[in-house]
Amino acid sequence: MTKDKLSLFLKEMYESGIDSRSQVAMIHLFGIRYSKDLQVDSLSIHEIVKNAGISSNYSVEISKGINLANYVEEVDKSAQSEETELEETLSKEELSSKLKNMYNSASEGEAVTMIHLFGIRYAKHIKKVKISAASIVMAAGLHDSYATEVSKGIKLSGFVKEKIFYSIRKSTWKEAITAALEIIGEGRDFDIVQTILDYDFYDLSNSKTPENTVRKELQTMASRDLYSQGTDYPTVEPAGGKGSGIWKLLINQTGTLENANSNYKKREKIAKKLPNTELQKRALSAEQKTPPTQKVTTTVYYRDANIAEYAFRRANGICQLCKSKAPFDKKSGEPYLESHHICWLSKGGEDTIQNTVALCANCHRKMHVLDLEDDKLKLLEIAKEVM
Repeated sequence: MTKDKLSLFLKEMYESGIDSRSQVAMIHLFGIRYSKDLQVDSLSIHEIVKNAGISSNYSVEISKGINLANYVEEVDKSAQSEETELEETLSKEELSSKLKNMYNSASEGEAVTMIHLFGIRYAKHIKKVKISAASIVMAAGLHDSYATEVSKGIKLSGFVKEKIFYSIRKSTWKEAITAALEIIGEGRDFDIVQTILDYDFYDLSNSKTPENTVRKELQTMASRDLYSQGTDYPTVEPAGGKGSGIWKLLINQTGTLENANSNYKKREKIAKKLPNTELQKRALSAEQKTPPTQKVTTTVYYRDANIAEYAFRRANGICQLCKSKAPFDKKSGEPYLESHHICWLSKGGEDTIQNTVALCANCHRKMHVLDLEDDKLKLLEIAKEVM
């Protein structure tokens, strides 16, 4: 895209803002929308701003938008569905803790981007509890100037949504790829996989690793069954600018996992309210030899919420493998355990109460890493027990 066209679009977007805050949000949105065009070497952001006839100070705000484009994408307002209500809101202490964590864990040069992202991610919570950005920043122990940046993120939240990815920071890109492939490929249950559509990972030891080297290693790792689904191997591409050390592990997507996750959560709520006799009846009637699937990052199995809830109640707060008490309680007061299919769904296992148990997070991970035959036999016997 030419410099003149970009200047024209910038001027139009800036003038569409109804006040100064809206105008700044439009500047950020311009950086997000045209981030790829603006990163062409021959283009100067300063010249684009000058041609648009707006303050030169906005060059910095455009750069902030370009950085944010790695983490958010523009929302199609015409296709935007009705806003969902928050199930629970976060307190000022919880919000300030999250802000502090995002700031402290930011990569070099990305602290302000993380402040903006915080505002975008938690805008609904901040608006609902009517807490000022300044008070959250103060409670987080950050410089008071960051309150303005949080407010910018909140304002921008009406125009963008956060991209769905996992940031995997490892000391080498090989370790990063291994971690990503393990997450998506070990037959992980749907409730753990949740809304994973792509990944980014950081090569902290060598930011100039050739792309073909990474691709070759990725295929080698995939062929070793780290990516156990087999045929649709992921691919990689540089992200965050050439030589930045940030790579993106891409998974071809043919479905919306967000919708699948939302539907499961609704069914899960209903299952939790059922008496034991009705729950058992529904769990037994819902058993499926081969649950329906949807191709997303991997094959997604639409497990029945009644079966998972039955397994949790049968466990009664005790891990069914190590026999230890659940490590902690959820905010709802329920013991935190994770449902696990003894014979993985991805390997032909059934979604039945005889194949589903409740495990602590440690044992759940153990089953997906080691999958020891003795442990499987032990759990299969336990799963035969009636609640």
